[in-house]
Amino acid sequence: MSQTSNQLLTDVNLARIGLSDDGRTATVEFLTMENGSPCAQLVASELIAFNYHNAFTDDDDALPAYVGEVTWMELRGKESDSALLRMGYGFLGHGVKTLVPKTRCFLIHAEGGEVTLDIICGEYLLQSV
Repeated sequence: MSQTSNQLLTDVNLARIGLSDDGRTATVEFLTMENGSPCAQLVASELIAFNYHNAFTDDDDALPAYVGEVTWMELRGKESDSALLRMGYGFLGHGVKTLVPKTRCFLIHAEGGEVTLDIICGEYLLQSV
């Protein structure tokens, strides 16, 4: 991708992930590392792709989980197509040759020791809590 990533948050805990009933909006909540209090909420709308992975192996492993960095990158034109392919987007090549959103879209990436989260969406809002 030609664009660089921009930092949204560092050293937080990923606390909760939710999807709207219509599947078009994802909400992600974060806690501080210091005392576990809520610090931010990310709302990603016009949701195109959502990938969440964890390495929880023990019964005690669960959210909240450490995230070292949350970043965003604006994707334009074919960049969105490439990012979707890397995420394993299932519709490309199966009736959809390319997916280039009407305008721009955003890649939100969160990664820590036990979790990764990638979201491609048309709009996002990060709010302090």
